[in-house]
Amino acid sequence: MAFELNRINRIREYETIYITKSELTEEQMTELMGQIDQVITENNGTVLRTTLMGKRKLFYEIKGNLRGSYVHTVFLGDNKLVSEFERKLRINENVLRYQTLKQLDYVKDVEARKAYYHSPKFEEVVTIMTKPTKEVKDDYDKFRPKGV
Repeated sequence: MAFELNRINRIREYETIYITKSELTEEQMTELMGQIDQVITENNGTVLRTTLMGKRKLFYEIKGNLRGSYVHTVFLGDNKLVSEFERKLRINENVLRYQTLKQLDYVKDVEARKAYYHSPKFEEVVTIMTKPTKEVKDDYDKFRPKGV
């Protein structure tokens, strides 16, 4: 008697931030972001949002670079998609670092997730994410308790 395991293909929500070389032109950045988004769609994923967060100083030197451009991508897919996506990021010479996090384990309503990432509420989050680092630090200092 053979036991057969039926796997449920879950749609999960992932978020990836990757750092690219800062010397890339605007056209090269949009082309790179398009290639990365294309990897997701080719592997049966859905790109919810891709945001260019701007150029920032790196905490330490990575592959001879002291500055990098940060890109934030939110997408839906399965774990096979993530492994292929990270493989493409790893072999791309313009990508310095990347990190992928699972946000939701099971997405039931894809359209609701799309609507959220294009809502005014998330636009506020994007404006904070794309602020220069000094301004974000100044905002934090305003709300930090005294004596800390």
